[in-house]
Amino acid sequence: MSDRLTLTYIKDYELCTTTKGYIIVTLILLWINWLVIAVMTYRLRNIQSTFNEFYEFLVICFLATVAMVKTT
Repeated sequence: MSDRLTLTYIKDYELCTTTKGYIIVTLILLWINWLVIAVMTYRLRNIQSTFNEFYEFLVICFLATVAMVKTT
């Protein structure tokens, strides 16, 4: 795959540069991962032996979402 489609390492500066498309795809994959986890946890919330800490998970999801929004 061409460097212009993903990322490039600039040896003189010891720096990696990325394209906007690469950043968008990686962030979308990150958000999809969190959404799948949130949906599965929500669907399993009534199983007492599985998730007794449902409200703790809600707080963790909220904090993770805030952190992702702040960094993107």
